[in-house]
Amino acid sequence: MINHRCEKETCDIIKHLHKNGFMSDGIFSAVSIRDSQTQIIYMSPRLDDNFKLKSWGYLRPEDIVAVDMGGNSLKEYSPLPPLELSVHLSIYRDRPSMNSIMHIHPEHVSAFSAVKKDMHPVMVEDVKTMIGGENGIVRCAPFTPYCSEAFTASVMTALSPDKKAIFLQANGAICIGEDTEEAYSMCTILERQAQMEIYATSLGRVNYIDIDMVIDETIRPIKKNHNQH
Repeated sequence: MINHRCEKETCDIIKHLHKNGFMSDGIFSAVSIRDSQTQIIYMSPRLDDNFKLKSWGYLRPEDIVAVDMGGNSLKEYSPLPPLELSVHLSIYRDRPSMNSIMHIHPEHVSAFSAVKKDMHPVMVEDVKTMIGGENGIVRCAPFTPYCSEAFTASVMTALSPDKKAIFLQANGAICIGEDTEEAYSMCTILERQAQMEIYATSLGRVNYIDIDMVIDETIRPIKKNHNQH
């Protein structure tokens, strides 16, 4: 039942996020992958007195937690799931096409999070892959006690209906994707745009982009009707 490839993929992306400054050591980061075939969710373990880890860099595939969509553990010997298990389960239930979730704390994203600032598109190359929702705006969910029912509700409201990234006030950001590659791409886009806006505001006034004006629709190729020969 347990997919060891998914265990390794989850372990590898956690180490990659940690190595590149996206994921801090401690309880306030969590990563998960859902196997779309079995609906089993593979997650970073909870770091506590029962499972001590010097750094995410020491994580092993066998340390990865596996749960079903009800949050029930599927491994006989396993660390506990992360504290934000209920948030991940809620996202997967609400967004069935999403199969990867990453709660991150990189430097520039954390600056936006700290001041509870929404992000508007500032660079054309980011707009075409950003982030869902109205005008590509990344919203900041207001502060709530970590992993409370209010926390889950706040996350779901900010992600609704189709965003792939949100800030969490004083708690980094959550990025999601159809697979690990897309979720990680959202992480890198979000951090890059946060960095760009911080740099730009130090130089002068930022001119935000109207997402509807980025591409001249008249130059898009016309799709042929498959019934035409």
